[in-house]
Amino acid sequence: MVLCALLAACSSKSEDSFDRDFKRNFTSSCVHSATSSGVSQDLASKTCTCAADKVQQRFSMQQKTHLTKGQLTPIMMECRASIAG
Repeated sequence: MVLCALLAACSSKSEDSFDRDFKRNFTSSCVHSATSSGVSQDLASKTCTCAADKVQQRFSMQQKTHLTKGQLTPIMMECRASIAG
């Protein structure tokens, strides 16, 4: 029983760490890509942060390691629309 609790805690810690790193890396890469394409820093930051949050909510840790453009494009469009008002 104690081992199960410890494993669950380790798994949770590991996933939390992955999620923090994923969000930081995803946002950084996204902003860099967007600003390199001429998008303003402010718009890129808002859109990419929104997208990172939605990815965190919608995909498991394993799914995040294999995201496709087809999965990300609708999320990016949704975030752009919500930011544009």
